Amino acid sequence: AAIAARPQPLEALLRARTAAWRERDAAALAAPWREDGALCVPGLSRALAGAEIATFHTRLLAALGELRVALRVWGGDDTLAFAAWRAEAGARTFDFAERFDLVDGNVLSGRAYLDRLALADLDAGLGA
Repeated sequence: AAIAARPQPLEALLRARTAAWRERDAAALAAPWREDGALCVPGLSRALAGAEIATFHTRLLAALGELRVALRVWGGDDTLAFAAWRAEAGARTFDFAERFDLVDGNVLSGRAYLDRLALADLDAGLGA
């Protein structure tokens, strides 16, 4: 009998993240972060930690309204991951990328890369 391959932590993370974007689920977007984890986003004055990560995703999803996000390319291993996405929010289309430092499949630190000009009109509601 064939042995089923167990999903690797990176693949499981990206599958969950893709589903969370599709379902507009801020809690699921924040779920992979460790308690001591942090998220850095361009334009914010400091890194976000703990419950601030879910709050940021809640505000982002609310500000963007209708949203479709597709994973374009990804790479990494059990300790470092990179994902590039294409987002469509109404008439707005923009690309963004995420880099994750992983420990046991959970995010210790994350960094978002995006063109803040594409979201400049949303900045007031997203700040830390």
